[in-house]
Amino acid sequence: MNGTLIEDEMTALNERIAGGPAAAARARELLSDALSRSTSGSAMHDVLLLTTELVTNAVRHAEVDEDRTLELSVEAQPDRVRVAVTDPGGDSRPQVRDLDVTVPGGMGLFLVDQLSSRWGAERVHGGSTRVWFALPR
Repeated sequence: MNGTLIEDEMTALNERIAGGPAAAARARELLSDALSRSTSGSAMHDVLLLTTELVTNAVRHAEVDEDRTLELSVEAQPDRVRVAVTDPGGDSRPQVRDLDVTVPGGMGLFLVDQLSSRWGAERVHGGSTRVWFALPR
């Protein structure tokens, strides 16, 4: 692991991972290793699903391929977990799309909005984009 993992009352993870098709699986592996023993099954399912959506959006919309990286940050406190994915930035601002069942895709932030207790998107250092969500544990 190239990043950091700190376990005490609060679990914190900060990891840079390669983009491309394997990025979402790597993010799920890191989260499972860090949180599965201390997070309920249903909360863990939602954390993995929503993280997959954020990483997939970064790979697709910010064009984070295998030669680029994104940052996965996790803060897990006794009552909640917060996950953030930071990518190099793209041309568009992340936003929930209107649901259209006739068009494939476009469900990522809709799911984040529906399942998380809070979420947000912001521009950070150098034009990078950070999208985050929080869930009860």
